[in-house]
Amino acid sequence: MRLYEMEPYATFLNTLPTLGTRKSYHSPLSFFHIFLNGKSPLEATPDDVLRYFATRKHRSVSTQALNQAVLISFYRSLVKRRLITTNPAEILQGMVKTREKNPQPLSKEHREALLGSLNDSLDNERLLHRALVVLLGMHEGMRIGEMAQIRYNNFDFAPGSKTPFGIVKFIGKGSKERTIPLTERVRQAVLRLQRLSAALRAAEGQPPDKLVFRSKFAEKPVSQIYLSNLFHEQEAIAQIPLVSVHKLRHTFGTILAESGASVYTIRDLMGHSSIAISEHYVKLVPGVAQDAHLLAFGGMLLKAV
Repeated sequence: MRLYEMEPYATFLNTLPTLGTRKSYHSPLSFFHIFLNGKSPLEATPDDVLRYFATRKHRSVSTQALNQAVLISFYRSLVKRRLITTNPAEILQGMVKTREKNPQPLSKEHREALLGSLNDSLDNERLLHRALVVLLGMHEGMRIGEMAQIRYNNFDFAPGSKTPFGIVKFIGKGSKERTIPLTERVRQAVLRLQRLSAALRAAEGQPPDKLVFRSKFAEKPVSQIYLSNLFHEQEAIAQIPLVSVHKLRHTFGTILAESGASVYTIRDLMGHSSIAISEHYVKLVPGVAQDAHLLAFGGMLLKAV
């Protein structure tokens, strides 16, 4: 029997926000289930968790970190559901130290080349899909797994006082709800695709699509590989080096920092788990602290002179 059909694993896995996250969490939980050898995870002790983790020590640091995060998250969900009273995996907290990586955004030259290569003004589903992978990553900071799950009803195109082109609201990594203002280009591309896909489905005698990125199976999200391939096609057209889709998200954070956004704003818009991650973006941009000080006190300094 698969974990998706076994409690308490099934409920936990099914509450994860994206298919990619569910797949990445499934493997560590499967190994842990096998290690317990028939013992219920509800009866596992901190000693059981430590002995299991010792069997993972030969794996890479990133794999160890994933196992640590999955077990802690799994048992926190059990505590929250009141199936257990204490988290036996908290003993793993801080056990694996991963090297912090700085964001690696696209250069300004490559950003311009990529955006300039988009054909988002044409009524063509694949061209609009390619354009939206770039735009949702670079203008809205979405992860690839979040893009795969995004639906038309996540978008609210009603203008607000500070959101003239509307917003997109969705549940992202870590089950965090994010609300991000839309850029005019994203708004236009999504509306164009929605109108086009509705007309195409009507001609086929099918209801309108709910998912922005439609797969062959209408209500099933597309794979992340499909979205990566769309992005690589666009990179080739733009004649820029091939990089991962995640670089678009790094670029989004860097643009925010370049525009003077605080670490708290960057954290909220990107859905970071801590301020420490958001600080990396501010550190990438030279002169941010000086610019902020000048903006806050520049007038006073001039008057003093």
